[in-house]
Amino acid sequence: TGSGKSELLVSWALALCETYAPEEVSLLLADFKGGTAFDPLIDMPHVTGILTDLNGSLARRAVLSLQAEIRRRESMIASAGARDLTDERVTMSRLVIIVGEFAARLRQHPALDAVLTGVAARGRALGMHWILGAQRAAGIIRDATLANAPLRIALRVTDAADARAIIGTDDAAEISGGVEGKGVAYVRRAADARAQRFRSALSDSTDIARIATRYPTVTRAESWWDPLPATIAVHDLPTPSRGIAVGIADDTE
Repeated sequence: TGSGKSELLVSWALALCETYAPEEVSLLLADFKGGTAFDPLIDMPHVTGILTDLNGSLARRAVLSLQAEIRRRESMIASAGARDLTDERVTMSRLVIIVGEFAARLRQHPALDAVLTGVAARGRALGMHWILGAQRAAGIIRDATLANAPLRIALRVTDAADARAIIGTDDAAEISGGVEGKGVAYVRRAADARAQRFRSALSDSTDIARIATRYPTVTRAESWWDPLPATIAVHDLPTPSRGIAVGIADDTE
């Protein structure tokens, strides 16, 4: 807590938005603690949804939605006669799922782990990628997930075991607990012999506004649909090609 994790994730998301157009990369943001860390990004054209405060039914909905997204991407790739997203016959954006704090919900909803592991294992081919944040790592993040997460970042932690679980050394446990330690982290890639120290950038509203104005409004295939509203106005219903529209259906799977 207080190490700068949320700020790092927001800056990372903005860096992706700066580098890639919405047609190339979409972002699905999740804060399983029900916080407001990602609220500043809600109007970014890349953002396909923000999940917050997942209770039991919404957690199940998240699992079903992500499983449906996996099947949709597999179907599109197969229909193009391709093996993965890198084939030029496939026109589909990459989806980056950024989770602010997943460990708490993982303990309460084990089904999330199966989806997480599946995306981590097949993500490169499907164009789906996780960025997972957690306050603790040792004994919480499973080996199957870590094995498919070659890019590791550790901000300040209080337990050396957490630092070792992520970057293989105690370095992150030695970062100062004062203001000078905020945003300081160690990053280790698959080919690195040792983690490298760096400081995360701190983004503000001017950064968000500058990047958002670069892109026109785009229409994306949603990766997450909100639950049905309590009421629906007739004039909000889509006009059918035939027949009469009387409502909207929810088929999460």
